[in-house]
Amino acid sequence: MKDKNLGSEEIAQLVREKYLHVRKGQVFYDRKSAAGLAAKRRPTLAALAFDFSKNHPTPNISTNDVYYRRQLSLYSFNVHSHLTMSSTSTVMTKPWEKREQMKWRA
Repeated sequence: MKDKNLGSEEIAQLVREKYLHVRKGQVFYDRKSAAGLAAKRRPTLAALAFDFSKNHPTPNISTNDVYYRRQLSLYSFNVHSHLTMSSTSTVMTKPWEKREQMKWRA
């Protein structure tokens, strides 16, 4: 939202999008809480939540593509068990090859 001179219709559209986004988030957390409670009540049921915590392309430097031909992506992945209330995090790295860089530029 770079344009500060938005019309009333654009503002109304942004308000609707925000409202929908907040409602979807609330539905997600309600379902997640219900699944966690159900897992605590029934020992045969497991409730897991998966989350890509952070995805970092590195190096994060704005420079010419010719200089950095290879990029490295750092992924942080989290799994939370509602039954045991434990969490496991995994950090992975993946180097980008030239073929993959071409895919992302298109």
